[in-house]
Amino acid sequence: MEMLLKKIYGSQLQSYSKIKVSLPMYLTEEKEFYEATIFDVKFIIVKNKSIERLNIVVLKKHIQKYNEHFNENIVLGFQTLASSQRRALVENNISYISENEQLFIPFLGSYFTKCQENQMSKPIDKFSPSSQLLALYMIYSEKSKRINKSEVAKRIGISAMSITRAVRDLAQIGVLQEEKVGNEVFIYCDMEKQDIYKEITPYLINPIQEIIYVSQIESEKELLLKAGEYSLSKRSMLGYPKYEEYALAKNSDFFERTETFNPDLDANVKLVRIQKWKYNPWVLGHDGMVDPISLICSFKNEEDERIQMSLDEVQGEIDKWQIMMN
Repeated sequence: MEMLLKKIYGSQLQSYSKIKVSLPMYLTEEKEFYEATIFDVKFIIVKNKSIERLNIVVLKKHIQKYNEHFNENIVLGFQTLASSQRRALVENNISYISENEQLFIPFLGSYFTKCQENQMSKPIDKFSPSSQLLALYMIYSEKSKRINKSEVAKRIGISAMSITRAVRDLAQIGVLQEEKVGNEVFIYCDMEKQDIYKEITPYLINPIQEIIYVSQIESEKELLLKAGEYSLSKRSMLGYPKYEEYALAKNSDFFERTETFNPDLDANVKLVRIQKWKYNPWVLGHDGMVDPISLICSFKNEEDERIQMSLDEVQGEIDKWQIMMN
């Protein structure tokens, strides 16, 4: 946070130091305190080491206690904040600063919302496949569980470079936090699962890269997860579709060794639809089915009311899927 203040205010940051305080435990637990001076205005930064959910009523009471103790302006410090959390703080005129370069200090007349330099300076529009895979993995994982970043990369089958970019994307939109302990880096998310889903929805992509048709594949079915309308018919009141449909990662050797057909020209052959996915559906799959959020995403721009009603049912599976995955 000191570096961010120096970047914004330059030499006008006249002092910045960590201080010890004597306050009740509920006001100091998981917190660090810093004293800063900018433009000859002294204030106290109360840095939260972790954050569950922002309770504005409680925060206001705590800030009042800090004001009474320090007799100075109070600025709350965070590692990162979701857009809804930032909005709530601003609407309640609560000063804050976060390490992913978000700052609101009204008593200094400052409102700065710029993400980190280089790639972070360009807001993301849509998730990459790796970012989406990580986001869904975090939703289905145990709440607040800290996971080694390198281990996560191995579990979901992406490279060190891809996990770094994915973590960056999720931190930028405020749904994931990163913490370094010694030489290891841990990632975690303290938001409720439905709140995470709401935050990431605008960035979600259709996982399907391509759809092909193959003949009956009884011997291969253990490699595949039910997807598309076929999966939807198994999880809702939707009727049985024309084709069985399955999902498989685009880099599977299945596609190299399997003959494809044209459904318009090969009408007499019993065919199965296979979706090539941009990420591995088995990372999130369970009980022979693709995960609910990916299934919903695979029907992007679908206007059929029958499908949409069935997808509403599937959305109710998200919490249940978390239990099955853990």
